[in-house]
Amino acid sequence: MKLGSLRAVDAFVRLGGTGEAAQGLGMSQSAVIKTLRQAEQELDLSLATTIQGRLVPTPEAQSLVRQAQPLFDVLRRARHEADMIRVGMAENDTGRAAVLRSAARLLAGARAAGWAGAPEKRRASSWRHQSSFAWATPGSCTAA
Repeated sequence: MKLGSLRAVDAFVRLGGTGEAAQGLGMSQSAVIKTLRQAEQELDLSLATTIQGRLVPTPEAQSLVRQAQPLFDVLRRARHEADMIRVGMAENDTGRAAVLRSAARLLAGARAAGWAGAPEKRRASSWRHQSSFAWATPGSCTAA
């Protein structure tokens, strides 16, 4: 799974909707929906469902984001360390190397696991299985 896709799923879960995720990520709502759909296909999981005409995160999406939190924490620390290096305020090479090793270990572990601990699949109620791409336009979705 691409990091950008995981960020989109995270924003969707944290912010509660595709419009909110789009604003938070600085991208269009249709781009968020497309990214969610691609992530669903790649993971073979339902990440969104419709409730009262609105796309909302599934329990699987929430679980995926919980599992990914350590990854986001390491990436945040690595980004902070990169900022410190850029402005010449890095503590020392040992601290920098530890952050980079930690990020590499976490990424390798996630890649090796292939997100094998993913929750049960919920294909039957998946929004991606609704007909005619009705999910693509805001407000056009209906609950199954």
